[in-house]
Amino acid sequence: MEVKSPIFEFMLKKCDVQLMKNYSNDFYGPMRHNDTKSDFLDPLNLIFSSCALIVIIFTNFHLDKEKTKSQLFFVLKSPNIKEFFYVVSCLLASIFFLPFILLISITFKIYREYVKHHYLLKNKKLKFVDFMTGEDTVWVCENNNSKSIINVLAFINSNNAINENLPNELLNSIKSKVFSKLVLTNRFPKLFYRRQRDPSGYFYWTNDNSLSINNYVRFLDRFNESIVIKDEEMKRQMSEICNNSLPANNSALWECLIGQQAVQYIDGIKYPVIFRIHHSVGDGVALLRLFLETLADNEDIKIENNPLLTDMKDSLYLKFLRLISFIYTIIKTPSVLCSQIRKEIDYNQIHPTILTGKKKINWIYESELGSTSSLLTVVKALKRKFPGSRFSNILLAALSKSLRDFFEQKNYKIPKEMTVVIPARLYNMKEDPTLKMENKFSVALQTIPIDVNKTDDRMKKIQNYSDIVISSPDYQINYFMMAVVAAVFPDWILKTIMYSKHATMAISNLPGPNFTIKINGYEFESVGFFLPNLDQTACGLTILSYDNRLHFGMMADESSIESEEDLGNILKGMINELQNMAENFLK
Repeated sequence: MEVKSPIFEFMLKKCDVQLMKNYSNDFYGPMRHNDTKSDFLDPLNLIFSSCALIVIIFTNFHLDKEKTKSQLFFVLKSPNIKEFFYVVSCLLASIFFLPFILLISITFKIYREYVKHHYLLKNKKLKFVDFMTGEDTVWVCENNNSKSIINVLAFINSNNAINENLPNELLNSIKSKVFSKLVLTNRFPKLFYRRQRDPSGYFYWTNDNSLSINNYVRFLDRFNESIVIKDEEMKRQMSEICNNSLPANNSALWECLIGQQAVQYIDGIKYPVIFRIHHSVGDGVALLRLFLETLADNEDIKIENNPLLTDMKDSLYLKFLRLISFIYTIIKTPSVLCSQIRKEIDYNQIHPTILTGKKKINWIYESELGSTSSLLTVVKALKRKFPGSRFSNILLAALSKSLRDFFEQKNYKIPKEMTVVIPARLYNMKEDPTLKMENKFSVALQTIPIDVNKTDDRMKKIQNYSDIVISSPDYQINYFMMAVVAAVFPDWILKTIMYSKHATMAISNLPGPNFTIKINGYEFESVGFFLPNLDQTACGLTILSYDNRLHFGMMADESSIESEEDLGNILKGMINELQNMAENFLK
């Protein structure tokens, strides 16, 4: 006799179905600008799958054994059930090791406080301020082959004429702004701290004010004796200086270099300004706000907050979901960390095992293209064309196609997939109206397909991979590792724990101001930035939306990509693919 259980039928249907949708980027995963609605990977999926297994047993135990067996096998084959057992096994293993981990962590925490109170605070000559936070410490665990310095390159248009007085005027203007807005007010003392390392391996700040403003703001050394240099020469000069040490034997945190030589472009003669900031000062959002609120003439304009956060901040339902999210994240932490450790390392021609320290840089600013249609508008239109896609998905699709073409042109073996690092701010990192110099973001690894020919197939795969990352607790767990673990252990342990070897490339998509920035009337026509290489991640791609235009930048270690020309070909390939997608899908 066959008896059907209504409860079983309901549970079985729910085994592989996502039950809840949370249409706020605020809940799970990164808070990305211009993103569409994102799905929430419901932790109750696992509960439903488990309950289905129990219901099958108890409702069918005394009935048809063959049917019960087939139903059991069906549920056990469910990805959610497999994940459930994996999560539980990792959780149980972590509970066994938890006392040892806590003992080791507490020991190092006590030792850290001992070093602070019995060595650093007593030595007045050090001018000790405090230990670095974990989020900042991650970026000072660097080596000479890949210093954690963000390079920002801006150009000032001189109206197609050589103005030999402009560099001096600009130098004095920036010095005046820095002195009046930063030095006199002491609004951001961290900018003038120095980075130091304790012999035991802990990093701390010192308030050593021996450097003058002339050490921070100065002229860029001449590339040659010419008054005007070419774009290719400017790119070679950027490649040479991007990994140089900062002032005071690399213990200072920033510098501003004013170009003395004009650069000839198709659309006019421009003068470069280079800002070099150590990543321990703050993340991209903090640095952009610093620039807008202190140095720029348009300092009354602020970066907009995410409206979803404002609308939903008092929702009890959202608070309940956050509680579930928090519990779910704790349960998933051991399995996520195990998966990250077990994840296969990328093997391809642009993912070296050892970095040389010699960098190559290239960029394409949309203002130089002379295109009638804005790439920013194109990407937004394509995002609407592909249901469920995000702004970043369109850019990743263009990168995927460009990399495939690059591997093919170089006669390299085309990898099936590639792992990239995607940084983002978390849901609980709401914009503070008071600007603070801090790193409040996390990272996650995302897979992108490379060996795919059709655009539709490429977009589907990227959206699937992106949904997995967005709905996973990887960002929360990795932030915990940076904020807590990095604040406890010395660098000789952290360099092993935090070593980045899986990903080929880091990608940052930063929304900037929709207007041009001015300093004392000097207009920054084009602005772009370049990510530092980290450990074995030898290549970084950046996309900055500025003045309603997209600005692309790429920096790679010489062991990964050999020339500025190769980097330029990858960037051109991205832009060509965006234009091809527009022609094929927007007409």
